[in-house]
Amino acid sequence: MTVTEKRYDGLGLVSMFASALDLLQANVPEINRLNVFPVPDGDTGTNMYLTLLDVVDNSLPRAAASVGETSRVMADAALDGGRGNSGVLLSLFFAGMAEALDGCDDFGGRELARSLASASVHAYGGIGHPREGTILTVMRESADAAQEADSDDLAQVLGAVCEAALDTTARTPTMLAVLYRAGLVDSGGYGFYVMLEGMRRHVTGAGALDEEFVPPQPAADDGNISAAFLDEIEEEEYGFCTQFVIHGSGLDKDAIMRRLMELGDSPVVIGNDAVVRVHVHTSEPGEVVEYGEGLGEVGNRNIQDMDEQRERYSSDRRAELAQDDPSVVAVVQGSGLERIFRDQGIENLVSGGDTMNPSVGDLLRAIEDAPTDGVVILPNNRNIILAARQAADRSSKTVRVVPSRTVTQGIAAGWEYPEGKSLDRLAEDMEERLGDVRSGAIFSASRDSEIQPGVEVEAGQLAAMLDDQLVFASDTLEDTLTGLLNSAIQDDSELVTLYWGQPMDAQGAESLARWAKRSFPEIEFEAVEGGQAHYHLFLSIE
Repeated sequence: MTVTEKRYDGLGLVSMFASALDLLQANVPEINRLNVFPVPDGDTGTNMYLTLLDVVDNSLPRAAASVGETSRVMADAALDGGRGNSGVLLSLFFAGMAEALDGCDDFGGRELARSLASASVHAYGGIGHPREGTILTVMRESADAAQEADSDDLAQVLGAVCEAALDTTARTPTMLAVLYRAGLVDSGGYGFYVMLEGMRRHVTGAGALDEEFVPPQPAADDGNISAAFLDEIEEEEYGFCTQFVIHGSGLDKDAIMRRLMELGDSPVVIGNDAVVRVHVHTSEPGEVVEYGEGLGEVGNRNIQDMDEQRERYSSDRRAELAQDDPSVVAVVQGSGLERIFRDQGIENLVSGGDTMNPSVGDLLRAIEDAPTDGVVILPNNRNIILAARQAADRSSKTVRVVPSRTVTQGIAAGWEYPEGKSLDRLAEDMEERLGDVRSGAIFSASRDSEIQPGVEVEAGQLAAMLDDQLVFASDTLEDTLTGLLNSAIQDDSELVTLYWGQPMDAQGAESLARWAKRSFPEIEFEAVEGGQAHYHLFLSIE
């Protein structure tokens, strides 16, 4: 018999979970970070760890030679010590394991498969509103993998089980909408995988038990919780997580479950006709406790304010996002335009534009002065893109250049910040926004020029540019704007923003916007102070 085919007695079973406890402890912070369902309170890892700690500490001194007797001791310890939603679910797991191992002297691969199947049945049966995409799904699909392995070899079965558990965890956001919106995998399912991996490492002797894992992440997400999701849960009210143990006689778990479903959400009931642990989320914990006291002696009370927990969780996650958020350096000139970028949260501004291109050194200093190691540059001018790339190459930081050719493209890109995104994700999203706008400009021509064969602009006339190309010239602002808009507006155009510069004033800009609206009634026009020198108008056509 090889080492991996070794069968475990009662002490060996507890020792296996002691190793799982060590690996779980190393990964508690990450499991907590993933915790958004059923309540974003950031305690799933802690509750799983403390529950398993009670199981191991209370079972080691009482472990018997018989694995069946020991599994019952472990189930009793879990029933007494289960904490929070995740801890009570672990209690259900140990109850199912004890039922499957009843009467067994030792423990191997097929017994593990039978235990996981029984644990899954107990877990689904003990929850009032079972949801897929949670630890329940991970338990069930792990049990299926164990059955399919069809082996007495514990290492072989645990290998298949861990692979299935991790794969299922990675797919949880496709099953549960709240995880998809948050951009995270299920915390309980991931914690269950970590526990199984600790068991596997104990059996095989391979792999450290203090390794900190990186959880799988949904496709197209960066592994951080969505800032939009944190905004979404800001006004949610979750009530109180209410738990206690009832000691009595003739306790009816089904009847208790039905009553808890009337009193709150996420009910869990585990135990027997003499001892029952209950868990429920409710706005009236006193009413739940009073109900329990009517059934028997109530002990091990644990009532936690989930709204306070959610606030702490949100605060911690926002702090992490702020710390990880990349900075943005934008090249801009004009008090109004600068104000727009600052309103977007972009504080690292470099003065520059057509008549005053910043040097590579200017851009490099701005990058190095930014408060984060990741920086995005918005050059906002076609003549500054090369200098921005040279500065990025020389920087000690990780820098991405988003090649905005105009300041209006830069403004469009700036609306992607801040969103709690990684550097690469932010740069990609900003670059995608560049194509959402067409950029126009109107200015006084300083010299004669040919717009196209046979069409000329004379010095002193107003000239119009569209996406870096001269398209029209005239002696009046209204005619020049009309010529520009005729070239720029497309079938799907809806909004034109006129950023007025120093050659104009607010009254003239507003009057021009009203005139344009009369001339192009299907388009919405907005006049915004830009404050740029030399240019009458910058236009954004969306």
